[in-house]
Amino acid sequence: MLAYLFETLGLNRAELRIRTVNTRSRAVTERLGFILEGIQRHAVLHDGTARDMACYRLLREEWETRNQ
Repeated sequence: MLAYLFETLGLNRAELRIRTVNTRSRAVTERLGFILEGIQRHAVLHDGTARDMACYRLLREEWETRNQ
């Protein structure tokens, strides 16, 4: 999917937002080379409760460097 985003669509940046408590998804994201940019506190409302989100990014140049 990242190849499609960067090579076919020509995007420069991919972003993911994952609930902070979802440690497995966050681990996969980090293994793919995404960088944690920060935590957005109370970013979403779910079942009447505000939830924190971890915000990750991967730039095309970072992805290209990893996949040479």
